[in-house]
Amino acid sequence: MVLARHPAKPPPGANTCSTPKGTDLQRPHEFAFERVGFIACHAAEIKDGMLVLAASYQGVADENYLRDKSVGAKINGAALRAALQTSLDYEAGMFHVHLHEHMGQPIPSATDRRESRKFIPDFFNVTPNLPHGTVILSEDNAVGHCWLGSASEPAIFNQIIFCGAPLQLIDVRI
Repeated sequence: MVLARHPAKPPPGANTCSTPKGTDLQRPHEFAFERVGFIACHAAEIKDGMLVLAASYQGVADENYLRDKSVGAKINGAALRAALQTSLDYEAGMFHVHLHEHMGQPIPSATDRRESRKFIPDFFNVTPNLPHGTVILSEDNAVGHCWLGSASEPAIFNQIIFCGAPLQLIDVRI
């Protein structure tokens, strides 16, 4: 993931990705309509902004979902505490992640925006000097929001790169 003021222009044809099939975010749950997780990241300032590198993924355990038909997934305090502990133990920025199963750029729902503004600031209580945020994936695209402080407004990632075979780049500039 690259948060940059003036990102390099991607090569032609390199602006699509696909969500790996069979990932934790696609597993069915007994009652939740979608899965959520957290990506532990490390960050570095670069010439044109910030580079955020995903280091590991932490799925939310089945027992940490709450029944709530008004949202796709609702998690309990234990799920959030586990992510906070990971942030503290590994000095990692944490990014809440979930999947919107459709093609095209995902758009955060009103619930996504409201709830992330409530819990993302909690991460600054344990690792205040690291970026934290959210990532929403679709079947061929992604959007990421990054907070650089508990009181800051989130910035949108300019590029999200999925490393694997093949390397996939999403140019999310609007």
